[in-house]
Amino acid sequence: GRIGIGLDTTKPQEKQEQSTGFSLEDLMGEKERRGSPQSFNQPQTANDLKGLVSAAIQQKQVPPELARVIPALVKYESSWNPTAKNPDPKSSAKGLFQMTNAARADVGIPRNATVRQDIEGGIDYLMKMYRKYGDVNKAIQAYNQGHYNPKSKEGKQYVAAVYRNL
Repeated sequence: GRIGIGLDTTKPQEKQEQSTGFSLEDLMGEKERRGSPQSFNQPQTANDLKGLVSAAIQQKQVPPELARVIPALVKYESSWNPTAKNPDPKSSAKGLFQMTNAARADVGIPRNATVRQDIEGGIDYLMKMYRKYGDVNKAIQAYNQGHYNPKSKEGKQYVAAVYRNL
C-alpha cells in the first residue's frame, strides 16, 4: 500500500499483481511454481490462457452456443498470443481477441489492457454483438466488422475461418 507521505511500501509481488492484473501464480506455469528460476518472465502457455478464457466464459454466463466458438475465435485472431498485433500499421487491433481501440472503448477496456481485461473485453464485445443480432454467426461477423451485413463476403469468410478453428 501507499503511505500518505509518498513512500511506496508495496511489496514487489504486489507491484507485479497491480501492474498486470495477475498474481505471480497466474503468470507462472507448473514448472515455474516448482522453482525454475530462469523462467520467471516467460509468457503464459496457450493452456494457461485457455483456462483464463474458460473461467471468464463461466463467470460471464456466456450462452453455450456462443461459448463454444470463443476459443476458435481467439485461435483464429491471435493463435493464443496475448501480445499479438495486427500487422497493418493503420489498425489498432491487438491482444488475444485482436480488439481495436474503438471496440475496447465500446466495452470499457483500456488500450493497454492486461491479459485478463483483454479476455473480458473480447467476451463482452462478442456478447454485445450476440445480444444485438441474436445469432452466433451474425455476432461473429459483427465482432469482426463492427456490424452485421448479410451481403458481406468478407464477413462470411471470417465466420467460416473462425469455425475452421473449432
